[in-house]
Amino acid sequence: RDDQQGNEFNLGISKEFGNKTTAHIAAARKIRFPAIQQLYDVSSGDPGLDLEKALSYEAGLTHNFNEKTSGGLTLFHSTVENYIEKIDPNPLYQNIQKYKFKGIELSAKHRCNRPLLLKTALTLMDSEEVDSTVGRDELQFRPKTKFSFSTTYNAKNGLEAYCEFLHIDGQHFYSRKAPYLKASLNEINLTNIRLSKPIRKDSLHIYLGIDNLFDRNYETSYGVPAPGRFCYLGMQASL
Repeated sequence: RDDQQGNEFNLGISKEFGNKTTAHIAAARKIRFPAIQQLYDVSSGDPGLDLEKALSYEAGLTHNFNEKTSGGLTLFHSTVENYIEKIDPNPLYQNIQKYKFKGIELSAKHRCNRPLLLKTALTLMDSEEVDSTVGRDELQFRPKTKFSFSTTYNAKNGLEAYCEFLHIDGQHFYSRKAPYLKASLNEINLTNIRLSKPIRKDSLHIYLGIDNLFDRNYETSYGVPAPGRFCYLGMQASL
């Protein structure tokens, strides 16, 4: 392989307007080298892959409505060149000429009382394959809509209870052979819960959680079922 080089930068500016509103703008250039698997996997690797290059911009506002409630809005736009992906029926990883992502993110949080915190977020995104040569103008499995709502309750004895609802929709995919036909995955609605409690001040925590509480059937890739209800138990230590 020939040596590949690239440079990165990350710039950002923020400004406060009064005591309640803050505006920010940011720009970043990132590069990512192909992973070892993408280069040399026996069945799917391609040693000739080029590095990915991403240029991203965002601008947004955050506003504190009062001591308990705040909200934010962010516009974003990203262009990715040489994006590395496998596209059926080609079994090899390949560089895609150019992808574009653009959208808006809305968020809000509210503290009802001291122990209870509510958060919500909504992301609306469009994706585009620029100058596609195979008749596909949209990226596969990138959701157009993602919504989340969560509650966190902190009891006086240190117990923390967390519950999250996720809604994902607008994921499209294409048939494997030309002419490429576009179809959509079913929407996803998931509920996750988690309990945690310190058992030695703040140095040792025990936690218990359930992902996909209601055991929903869903897919994030066509023909590949996602896990059902998943329970876990663990401990976290801090030194």
